[in-house]
Amino acid sequence: MAIYHAHVKTISRSKGQSAIAAAAYRAGMLLTDPATGRHHNYRFRNGVVETRCIAPHDAPNWAFEPGALWAAAEAAEKRKDATLAREFEVALPHELSDDQRVGVAMALADELVTRYRFAMQVSIHRPAAEGSLNHHVHMLATTRRIGPLGLDGKTRELDGGPTGRAEVEWTRQMVARVINQHLERAAVSARVDHRSLEDQRADAESRGDLAAALGLTREPTIHLGKHATALERKGEATALGAFNAAIGQAPPHAADALSHPGEIRITPKAKPRGNTPRLATVEGRRGAAREAYTEARQLWATGMVGPSHALFVYTPRILSYYAARLKAHIDTQTFAVHLRQLVRYMKAVVHETGRLLREQAAEKRAKAEWEAAREELQAFDAEHPKPMPWQRREWQQRRDRRLAAVSERRSAWRKAREAISEDAQQRYAQQLQERAQSLENWSADMLKKFPVDADSWTPDMPRFSKKEEPPAPLEQDDQQGGSKSDTRPYRPKF
Repeated sequence: MAIYHAHVKTISRSKGQSAIAAAAYRAGMLLTDPATGRHHNYRFRNGVVETRCIAPHDAPNWAFEPGALWAAAEAAEKRKDATLAREFEVALPHELSDDQRVGVAMALADELVTRYRFAMQVSIHRPAAEGSLNHHVHMLATTRRIGPLGLDGKTRELDGGPTGRAEVEWTRQMVARVINQHLERAAVSARVDHRSLEDQRADAESRGDLAAALGLTREPTIHLGKHATALERKGEATALGAFNAAIGQAPPHAADALSHPGEIRITPKAKPRGNTPRLATVEGRRGAAREAYTEARQLWATGMVGPSHALFVYTPRILSYYAARLKAHIDTQTFAVHLRQLVRYMKAVVHETGRLLREQAAEKRAKAEWEAAREELQAFDAEHPKPMPWQRREWQQRRDRRLAAVSERRSAWRKAREAISEDAQQRYAQQLQERAQSLENWSADMLKKFPVDADSWTPDMPRFSKKEEPPAPLEQDDQQGGSKSDTRPYRPKF
């Protein structure tokens, strides 16, 4: 399966970085900084398939030579905290050949250069480890536009804020579009998607594709980074590697598959929405009612399990004898609206049912990230134990950044641990009970408004005691007339 990965980052002097060094490393070549005379020699590194420089058609000839391009980029920036370059790192499909991946990389670079009119070095890498699928491209771009006279104004639209976020989103969409075009052209069935797992899952649910939604139910993996990757290649286990492996082996959770925080848009006191254009016609109301009833029963069967199941009396009553209820009320104008609101309440309950599991997964993820930051700091200390005097300032800055990352991720882990504390679990239980009660109230109201002959009790009756018979399973009757079980009294247990 093709994997989507697109990441944008900056090369900055404030971080002790050099655009010339970054270009030499990604291209696997020797470049010299004319200002300092320092040589950056990475000719020994493996895995570089090809490196090209591209620029607008009216750019000067030196813009197509890495050494001259990045020397000019460094010289154009006078501030000691200047941003020297931007890097667009994109995963390339392993299903394609080397030549086809070069075509993808060049197409991506052409899109970016056409939009922003900067110069760019494109370095395509193949995985160093045998059996790895980590084909990717590093597209290192100048922070200034380039024209006939050389480097010009800064690309401020990429600096951040609302405009920067919009440009990053455009880049992510463009990457997915270009890659999918080349996959289709190569007759490869795999496709990539730039959206988050939650957005993909919500889209699958809206289409009624529960199988796809279940398949997208997992925690996102964490990017290993160069230090963890190097350790994994040597056969040494890392916290990040173990976390990603656990995600790949973990089965999807049914409750999370059908609901997630970004999906919930209602409160316990939410009222049904008005008629949509689809509900204005008889056929539209019938189709909406059938779809909503089917989704409600699927939610009950796959998501509303565990401790929340015992909170319901009226809701299983609504879900029983669904064929008879559909037959009796499918032409009622408000029936489909009530069913759709029932589904929304059920999704809210499913969300609360799986909340603790999500928080526990978030705690494990935060701990893995903290341990990864510690490992990166330890690896840095092992590689740079005694810096030379002229390197001490840069060494301290780089180490301070890693120390800050350790502190920040430790704080995040502590916060995640608080989210699964005993007090937090009690709050989750209370919220689950409130959502369940709202669902029960809505179900009781529907039983009054849309009764069927098979109902042997009224919503005004008291709840059943534990001494009574256990509830009968939901009948698998069809949508035409129901089964013989339609005449059997239903006795739910609470």
